[in-house]
Amino acid sequence: LILGVEPNPANTPLSFDYSVWRQAALIWSLITFGGYIVYFIFCTLSYLWTFKLYKNYYFPQGLVVPWSQLGSEIFLSCWSIPIMGLLTVPLELLVLYGYTNVYFNVSDYGMAYMFVSPVLFLIFTDSLIYWIHRGLHDIPWLYNNIHKPHHTFKEVTPFSALSFHPVDGWAQGLPYHLFVMVFPFHSYMYFGALLVVNMWTINIHDRWSLD
Repeated sequence: LILGVEPNPANTPLSFDYSVWRQAALIWSLITFGGYIVYFIFCTLSYLWTFKLYKNYYFPQGLVVPWSQLGSEIFLSCWSIPIMGLLTVPLELLVLYGYTNVYFNVSDYGMAYMFVSPVLFLIFTDSLIYWIHRGLHDIPWLYNNIHKPHHTFKEVTPFSALSFHPVDGWAQGLPYHLFVMVFPFHSYMYFGALLVVNMWTINIHDRWSLD
């Protein structure tokens, strides 16, 4: 997917010399360090915009977020990202070996489907995430042991976007990977959708709106 080449059923699109463990390590590295890059760049920009440059506009009544909370948000995120990446590796190996419906040629399903598929992606993933999130709240054991850490930050900031227990973050991200097991999705659309989802996750925690 990253290299834009089609899976080879006899081996792998990365290299005929790569073992599955080396492939897994490379995928984990891409997910983890890519996650850190997106997290620190875009969370920092969002924080500076909302909580510093335009603080009086967004919080006219005043808002103080202690540095200790920011540190806790960043620490939990940095701890969770590599573990969430590790849990995601098997799903991306399925993509790599052609066991999902990720495709590489627009002609396989046509241009019209390519632009309809993001709508299907949104409906499918939002529906599943709703029920997963609801379960994390409604089932006491799951809330107390898995989901509660994310709600310890009362005044959320962009840095709390990935401040999950790693199983929590992985579970809520699982529908994005399940989608390509059910529906065809172009490789560029798949990669772009995952990037947009990360941006959206930051957006819903940055306290910024168009109102």
